[in-house]
Amino acid sequence: MWYSDTDLNGDGLDHMAAYQGMGDTVQIGSYSPGPWEANEYVLAFEDLDDSVSDYDYTDFVVMVESVSPVPDEGMTLTLLGGAMLGLVAFRRRKA
Repeated sequence: MWYSDTDLNGDGLDHMAAYQGMGDTVQIGSYSPGPWEANEYVLAFEDLDDSVSDYDYTDFVVMVESVSPVPDEGMTLTLLGGAMLGLVAFRRRKA
């Protein structure tokens, strides 16, 4: 089994390549050509280890669209912590 995280791969090699759209025109198979936008990615995987790999990264290829960033967990925890402190202060003032 191979991972997109190189550190998890037994051979220490990349088994996934990722490409981000830059507004170019792309055509996949017989589908009509269209723009390849910045929120669209192609993920390509290699299925063989270093000793026998063909390095073609065509063993599993997907195009992912509508990618948006995940909110920063640090900010979420900061807001949650602030809310908890506010509740504690409110209860102490009320008592």
